[in-house]
Amino acid sequence: MIDLQDYDVLMGSDVVNDTMYIEVSGKQGYLLTVVRSDADGTMTLHSGESELPVELVEWAIAEARRRLAGRG
Repeated sequence: MIDLQDYDVLMGSDVVNDTMYIEVSGKQGYLLTVVRSDADGTMTLHSGESELPVELVEWAIAEARRRLAGRG
């Protein structure tokens, strides 16, 4: 089980690309971003890390769905 207190979440939007996102960082810096397209509602995951805890990825996807669903 991961300790979510070890991570920071930033929610933002990108007007140029017509997207909203959540970005997750940890003690070492940037870890991943989940991006939701306002044009078609698709979500993609971007990561700068080759190894991430599966629990963190699952949590980030669920959090993005919760925070970004129906916005835009």
